[in-house]
Amino acid sequence: MLLDKSKWIIPSAKDPRWLLCLFLGIYSVFGHFFLSFNRSMNQMITAVVACVVLDMLYTWVLCRKILFPLSALISAFGLIILFTAPGEIWFMLMVSWLTITGKYVITWRGHHFFNPTNFALVFMLIVAGEHTAIAPSYQWGSTWWMPIIVFALGLLLMWRVNKLPVVLSFWALFTLGAFVRSHASQMPLQLTLWAQISGGAFMLFSFYMITDPKTSPASTKGMILFGAALGFVDTLFQIQTAVFSIFYALFTVTVIRGVYFIIQDMRVSVANRDVPVTLAPKTS
Repeated sequence: MLLDKSKWIIPSAKDPRWLLCLFLGIYSVFGHFFLSFNRSMNQMITAVVACVVLDMLYTWVLCRKILFPLSALISAFGLIILFTAPGEIWFMLMVSWLTITGKYVITWRGHHFFNPTNFALVFMLIVAGEHTAIAPSYQWGSTWWMPIIVFALGLLLMWRVNKLPVVLSFWALFTLGAFVRSHASQMPLQLTLWAQISGGAFMLFSFYMITDPKTSPASTKGMILFGAALGFVDTLFQIQTAVFSIFYALFTVTVIRGVYFIIQDMRVSVANRDVPVTLAPKTS
């Protein structure tokens, strides 16, 4: 069976997710050994094994096919980089389970509309916020060149996968919101803007989460609107002093987007059902 190509689901060599997976994987290892990541090796192994095994298991149960778990690896590396629960393997196991299971359970017409990792992170922040968090800024190190490297590689990758419009529109609205909040609260722009965008979490969010090809628009106009909506909703959350606001903003926008598509599909289904069926006249 393992030699039967029809039993395998393997992403195309041109799939842009290969580059993203390589980028996140290298960064996870680099962060563990050279930066200040506080995830233990056991936590990292737990995330990778749990995500990979669950993704392959669910695919086998549903399709009777063997999946090469590229998407699961991307999710696992994302959790390693962004999720922190110092010393707790069980929390890493739980967030990994939520990431993969949510992708298969919360769907519409066979497609998930949440970014799986963002959904799991938001859920854990809500139910276990005292013990879990998004990785702090200091874990990315104090060197000036690290953010620049991540920024440059991220932009290059987004250009290669044609996702720059969503990133740039999000950054534009986020920056505008930072100016508005700075003026309204009399806080220096260094706090409302630079302190946030200089952290690795913001960059990973921009380059990894909001550009998910399964849960973000494909058209240029759709990407611009999606990114702008994220920036606007994030500003609303930050005005309410919400912590980790960008993750809540993505959760909110994807819920609204998913509900919109569900309503549209239901309207089309109802319209098709109500169309009268006419029979063509018989011809001799």
